[in-house]
Amino acid sequence: TGTEAINAMLVISLTPLAIFVAAFLIDRDRPDARRLAALAVSLAGVAIIAARGDPAALLGLRLNPSDGIILLAVFGWGVYSVLLRRIPPGTFSPLALLTITVLFGLAVLLPSWLAEVTFTGTTPRADLPTALAVLYAALAASIGAYLCWNGGVALIGAAASGPFLHLQPAFGTVLAMLLLGEVPQLFHGAGFALVLAGVALAGRAPARR
Repeated sequence: TGTEAINAMLVISLTPLAIFVAAFLIDRDRPDARRLAALAVSLAGVAIIAARGDPAALLGLRLNPSDGIILLAVFGWGVYSVLLRRIPPGTFSPLALLTITVLFGLAVLLPSWLAEVTFTGTTPRADLPTALAVLYAALAASIGAYLCWNGGVALIGAAASGPFLHLQPAFGTVLAMLLLGEVPQLFHGAGFALVLAGVALAGRAPARR
């Protein structure tokens, strides 16, 4: 069975925490209080947006097996982000590193896709909307996003980059307003403000001693 949208949003929003855990397990890197506070603040903003300002929606959450699959992917992303810093500068160009990542991803996903086609008979539709969706996923959500993420991690590190991922539901909400006619509400502003505050706190330079 699939996961609910609110479950998926909240589980994916644990990615910065997964980066902290991966950094500790791989490099024994402990996050400081400022980064933990940034994570807590931005995650609170995501929770407000996901629950649409209704605390009862969070209290009524129920986990299902699909949430475990997403959580595994989240931890995998945390490990990937931490290992990026271990690649010596100049070893790969940004496009070469992206190509290696894509090929590895295809090797992992291809068997599950073939199994889905074999057992369910589900095949992609050959029409213009599908082609445009694939083109967007390839150029923007894959090539563009990965190049930006890899470059950002190289500049400020995985832990500092993590809270920026919480901008995804915030930007998604803005796009829903612009493209789908969703009406802005007070909880949108509150959640967006908390996400921006968390990102700003994470991006601040550590205080000098």
